[in-house]
Amino acid sequence: MQSKTEKIEKWKVLNHDLYQVIEQIDNKLASSSHDLFAIVFGGFVNKAVKFLHAINVLYENNLPEEAQAMVRILFELRITFCCFLTIRFDDPKDRYERVLDSMILEKAKQARASSFGGMSKEDRDNILDAEKVVSKKYPPGELEKIKRNGFTGMTIEQRAAFSGNEDDYNVAYRNFSRNIHSNDYLERFMRHEKLRRNDHEEYIISRDIYSLRLTFVCANEIARNANNFYRLDFSRQLEFLTNRQHELGT
Repeated sequence: MQSKTEKIEKWKVLNHDLYQVIEQIDNKLASSSHDLFAIVFGGFVNKAVKFLHAINVLYENNLPEEAQAMVRILFELRITFCCFLTIRFDDPKDRYERVLDSMILEKAKQARASSFGGMSKEDRDNILDAEKVVSKKYPPGELEKIKRNGFTGMTIEQRAAFSGNEDDYNVAYRNFSRNIHSNDYLERFMRHEKLRRNDHEEYIISRDIYSLRLTFVCANEIARNANNFYRLDFSRQLEFLTNRQHELGT
């Protein structure tokens, strides 16, 4: 029976192998994206590629807490991607236009918060004009939700519930968030000789297995959706990787 430390190494290898496949998927989408929907769809895939690569590099360099900050972001990307695919719209083009509209609103908010610093008068007028056009497309209540939470109009917790990822949200988002906000002092204290608990090593190993597993699940889901949606030729590779995931378990 394999030890938990051996399982960690196998998860690292699996995530590295997944990166090799999803990077090829990203390259194919980038070379064949001619419409706005494909560009937005490909944007999610490209982000998944970059975060997966970053997580792999951080784990290879023994920086697990820093890697978990990236895992938390990858998890948020995954649930937002799920919403992008599954939220129903009256008109199919509303799906990607809503993403673009939310980007314009966010850009205007950022520019206004910095008092339009570094922007020419022409750029300032352009972004404000674009904001006015977008604002007229939505009822006031819906517009406010998009401004606050992005194109889904839902908080991260609501997105997790909508996509069926509440359990991972409670771990990945809530616990890994402290790594993003630089208040991950628990691990620091637990490494201290006088404060170390008897189950310290077991905790660290279990945490890393969970983190590496979630990394694979998030990136693999995005890769499989991209492969299926655009009928790319990576089904066999992704199926092989998924079977290896099942063999590793949780």
